[in-house]
Amino acid sequence: MRKGGVSSIVPAGAFPKFTFNEEEHNFGDIRDGDIVSHVFRFTNTGDAPLIISKATAACGCTVPQWPRQPIPVGGSGEIKVQFDSSNKPGMQNKVVTITANTESKVKKLLIRAQVNPRS
Repeated sequence: MRKGGVSSIVPAGAFPKFTFNEEEHNFGDIRDGDIVSHVFRFTNTGDAPLIISKATAACGCTVPQWPRQPIPVGGSGEIKVQFDSSNKPGMQNKVVTITANTESKVKKLLIRAQVNPRS
């Protein structure tokens, strides 16, 4: 028998679930060197606390920030994504991959921008 421990019991088959207001954002036309950001808002519509273990992008030009604390059932949170367009000419499509304790384990968000040269 354990003493002094605290346990959290979650029913089998209970998972948290992301419900985002939007899963992609288009910044439209921006200039080379602009740094832009967007906040993706979500609610945990699942049956268990949501824990985001990491959020990554394939390029160092795209930096996600995410909540480090568990999001309770019915709670909400934000993932802020910043994009540095320096030396990234043309149409840019960047994917942010979120790893969490959801049933699917991974969620992808997309940002887009048309990066035009500075005149």
